[in-house]
Amino acid sequence: MKIILKKGNTNTTEIVPIFKNKKSIKMEKEKCNKRLFILAITLLMNGMLFGQNAKKIVPKTENDKIVIIGNKAHDYYALNEDKAVKVEMEGPGELIMYTRVLLNKDQKKSTDFIVKFTKDMKNPHVSIIDPLNVDPTAKTSEKAVTIENKMLISVPPGKHNYLFYKKGSTEAIYSHYAFRKGTTMNWNKANSKTNLEKVVLTSLDKKKTNDFYRINEKQVFIGQANPGDYLKFVLRSECDKTDLKSGKTKIALSVDGKVVQKYTLFYKPTKKMVYENEIGKVPGKPKEVVFLIPKRSSNKTIDYQIAVLDNNKNALVSMNTCSDYQSVAKKDHKVTALSNKKTLKTTPEKESKKL
Repeated sequence: MKIILKKGNTNTTEIVPIFKNKKSIKMEKEKCNKRLFILAITLLMNGMLFGQNAKKIVPKTENDKIVIIGNKAHDYYALNEDKAVKVEMEGPGELIMYTRVLLNKDQKKSTDFIVKFTKDMKNPHVSIIDPLNVDPTAKTSEKAVTIENKMLISVPPGKHNYLFYKKGSTEAIYSHYAFRKGTTMNWNKANSKTNLEKVVLTSLDKKKTNDFYRINEKQVFIGQANPGDYLKFVLRSECDKTDLKSGKTKIALSVDGKVVQKYTLFYKPTKKMVYENEIGKVPGKPKEVVFLIPKRSSNKTIDYQIAVLDNNKNALVSMNTCSDYQSVAKKDHKVTALSNKKTLKTTPEKESKKL
């Protein structure tokens, strides 16, 4: 209904019923459906771009632990100079490290301190954290607590472990960790430039099949990739049914003719997959590897090779590549001191220094 004021008389109103025909009702429904569709697409894209909510990570080490109550209660783990806090996750994504400092009741702020961390036991970085003010809302037993500092670390694809230490500080520094999963990577099947024997494995229920290439010291998988591409390959050892003794097979990954990584496959027969067209052989359990092709000043394609180092041994390899990955985090490790909103970049520590 529509209410209309009559001209010349502001004290009276006339109620005029509005009747809509079927065509106008249909048009309004279509407009509403379009708005809902656009809203759904927007929410979906936001979920794809920004990933999932961060999930808490429990460290693998047994460092001293306390509970600090801020907005929420969290278990915090002590940072030491000699004993690391170790966390593990599978990228891509963003590792978030939160730190607080315990102070005496009469102290108003901490001194600056250094956080040192390594990824996969190498590439040490140090980050200088500015003094943090006391957080009047945070509570723990008989100590004052600073506000929380937040550090974001971009985690590349694959399984990784990070070790965290403090450096050059006598204050009690505690930390807790979370991980935000990154965007989905688009993997493309990669074929070998060499003429290799193809092998098909199938699941016991016949619902799943996997294609592999058979490699050895003479038959080598050779592929091409661009600088900055990711390789994801699955390796399996092979063994005859008549010789199921435990053993190992050594594999080498080379980039432009230079060996950059070596892997060892310990033979463990799989119970989930069998050969589709072969008898007398048993495949081993899979080992998945993710490797980043180093970036270079030149954008020329790079040859990479996967070969068996042992004589008279075979292995299976399946290769995928990804060239359009964008991390949800910044390329540089970033530290944000919440006390003064100052942003610092971490710096690589010299490899000669001991961790």
